[in-house]
Amino acid sequence: MSRPSHDQAPLRDPQYDEAPTKMDLLVGLVSKSAKSEMHGSVHPISVRIPTIPFTTIQAISKHSGMSMNKTIVSLLEAALDEMWVQLDQDDQDALSQLRSEFIRAFMDGGLPTESVKGQL
Repeated sequence: MSRPSHDQAPLRDPQYDEAPTKMDLLVGLVSKSAKSEMHGSVHPISVRIPTIPFTTIQAISKHSGMSMNKTIVSLLEAALDEMWVQLDQDDQDALSQLRSEFIRAFMDGGLPTESVKGQL
């Protein structure tokens, strides 16, 4: 059984296997012991990042050889997964429902997107 993830349907069984988490993958990317590719659609957004996190992201990006975008996306995915496993079932269910609504809106053409394959 896989560990629950923010990008999968919530799992009801609290038992986890030894599959690597997104945090494990992120650590592997930063330490240059792992590689990853992304397939699917992406959504450009603009965010304001405070100086210390921004410079930390710059340092991670330079050290790992990842683009700033890939670094930010990898950090975000790892943080979302870590948050997900700490949420109670009611919050997971509520977020899953809202995510499904956003996905339906996207499929109906309601969200801007770009298609990407390979490195971010």
